[in-house]
Amino acid sequence: MLPSAREPESWWTLEIERAKKNTEAVRRRLMRMRRASRQVAEERRIAEAEYKQHKEDYKKLILREKKRCWHNLLQDLENDPWGQGYKIIMDNLRVKPPRVDLGERDRRLVARALFPIGPYIEQEPVRPYSGRLDSITQEEVRTAAGKLKERKAPGPDGVPTEAVKIWVEEGAEQVTEFLNSFYERREFPEDWKDAKLVLLPKPGRDGSSASGYRPICLLDSLAKLYEAVLAVKLKRDIAAAGGLSEYQHGFREGRSTVGALDVLMKHIRRITGPGSWKWCAVVLLDIRNAFNTASWELIADALEQKGTEAMILCGMWRPKEFCFQLRDETISPKKEIKYLGVTIDKALTFGAHVAAACAKAERVAAALGRVMPNVKGPKQNKRRTMAEAVNSILMYGAPIWSEAMKIQRHRGKVERVQRMMALRIISAYRTVSLEAAQVVAGAIPIHLLVEERRRLFRRGVSSAAEKSEERAQTEDKWQEEWNDCEKGTWTRTLIPDLRPWLRRKHGETDYFVTQFMTGHGSYGAYLQRIGKVEDPTCVHCGREVDTAEHAIFQCERWHRERTEMEAEVGERLSPANIINVALQSYDRWRTVMGKIHEIMQKKETDMRRREDREEG
Repeated sequence: MLPSAREPESWWTLEIERAKKNTEAVRRRLMRMRRASRQVAEERRIAEAEYKQHKEDYKKLILREKKRCWHNLLQDLENDPWGQGYKIIMDNLRVKPPRVDLGERDRRLVARALFPIGPYIEQEPVRPYSGRLDSITQEEVRTAAGKLKERKAPGPDGVPTEAVKIWVEEGAEQVTEFLNSFYERREFPEDWKDAKLVLLPKPGRDGSSASGYRPICLLDSLAKLYEAVLAVKLKRDIAAAGGLSEYQHGFREGRSTVGALDVLMKHIRRITGPGSWKWCAVVLLDIRNAFNTASWELIADALEQKGTEAMILCGMWRPKEFCFQLRDETISPKKEIKYLGVTIDKALTFGAHVAAACAKAERVAAALGRVMPNVKGPKQNKRRTMAEAVNSILMYGAPIWSEAMKIQRHRGKVERVQRMMALRIISAYRTVSLEAAQVVAGAIPIHLLVEERRRLFRRGVSSAAEKSEERAQTEDKWQEEWNDCEKGTWTRTLIPDLRPWLRRKHGETDYFVTQFMTGHGSYGAYLQRIGKVEDPTCVHCGREVDTAEHAIFQCERWHRERTEMEAEVGERLSPANIINVALQSYDRWRTVMGKIHEIMQKKETDMRRREDREEG
């Protein structure tokens, strides 16, 4: 197995390749001159100057292409937040396994290990079904085709799912008749049972063994369509016969891993609740390559005979040391386990889960933050969309571990990650408080969002009205916390009532508008607080302390911009009404925030010039 050649960088071009070759050629000629003592000093000096120029041009060319690719990446994120730019960012976070080239013999050995052929088992012949089968309908075919995922690698026949979906769209009657020809004969074509096997190396695994690969079986698209139709019919018949077990959560619509986790936690709390002296243990069985190697019937029989139960060490009293004896093996319990993506510790604090989720979310937040600079980059609505990628990591399984938010240590970890993304959404200075950043970004505090998810989960399948009711309750709690908050005083002056701000139909902030809304920016009072200037007095009027309120509403330097802004909206503006006036219409928002943007941009330009003069 040999590693493949290194893939070129996204900014690498043929022009850079030629510049590199020319630079290397000049360097080699210079090295030969240095080794040859007969070369005169003037010739060597000319060669050194030529090499220096080629090297400088080569570096400039690389820098130019990097800037071009960076600009294209930011533009792509603005056009499509989940497009190529987002994929490049997320790919850089993944541990890429080394690419290997397996020979024919090695591929067959790995395939046999992953898909072993068991002994032939004699089975009683299946009695042919004599009842009447309802034929496949065009509606069932259209529904099944709609569920086929596009942009997926095709199976052995090479036909992509897009082609099958077009066929269904253009000739549903013909496709239905084609599938019914097999269905009415109780057949599943043998060719459709074949698959193209793709072996994906697992990161950090030994490539010499079968366990180091993840097998992907690519099926024919028509086979997928037929399976989807049959699955609909099977589900309907199973439901008519009494349905699946209540404990079956996987592969079921309306069910999720959160439901399975909830069942486990109910068992644990029932056994180890208040007043109970019982202890219990969770026993997890990890069957290697189970889908491909194990007989599901034998597994079910074995579990039934063993009488295994799922429990966890917990309660008021615990033995100092507890072990399981399985034949000759001694199994010691762990302090925590990971079940369906949620880490459960024996004290049921979920601290380990919160820490792991925050660490993962923080890596993603840091990567996304690099393409959300304060100036330029995607607009606020696109930033908010990308921030949901971080939110989804934090919120996974929230109804199960919601109690962890009552512990300040765990809550602080989650809030730290949320603050990172809130600052990037609004393009704010890193000194802005969490509370102010949440309000300006419209990001519901994470502990309130977790509680809302828990309430919705307890209600079961929720309607739009029920979700709106829960969201209103969350907003009310947020308002109470915002009223009592000691931080973000200036932001609370501008936005005392959260609901109109959160439910606005227009109004994005940017780097300069955010400075006004947070009070953290090119203001003397703020610059003095962070140690950049000694005197907080306004450098333009020289009379008052330079704050956001002074700059926008009082300073004579910006009298013209302020007068034009008030003339266009037809109202006298103040900190108490400026946001409400701007929210009345899109035109008013553009007028008010456009002038604020203009003022703050000029203030920052003046500040940079003063800094340059002082450094000079």
